[in-house]
Amino acid sequence: MRTAKLIVAAGLVAFAIAFGLWWLSGPPVNPSNFARIHDGMPKSEVVALLGEGSPWAHANMKWPERKGEPIRYVGEGYDIVVWYDPAQQVAGKADSDWIYRWTFDVPLRYKIRREFGYLHRAVSE
Repeated sequence: MRTAKLIVAAGLVAFAIAFGLWWLSGPPVNPSNFARIHDGMPKSEVVALLGEGSPWAHANMKWPERKGEPIRYVGEGYDIVVWYDPAQQVAGKADSDWIYRWTFDVPLRYKIRREFGYLHRAVSE
């Protein structure tokens, strides 16, 4: 009976550690996935990698030289914008950092990652 309790306790501890690491790993919108996106990649593969994005008209003001339909993928303090050509393939990409304006809006995971230095930083700004 004691062995069964130890096994259950060890399983719970292992689950808690695995869940904590997964939770702190952050959202799929990150520099690692940004590096995986390349010109000519189909939109379906980008959506599988980053999740659903939304059209973003302001991208044309920030990056006027880019052509195509800009779609914004939002992470925690980090965004990826991907431009698609008429064939729904990647025609360009950019990423950017942003800050939280109000302290009550900042997610707990973001605060913990900031304290330990694990925040994602933009590479193309």
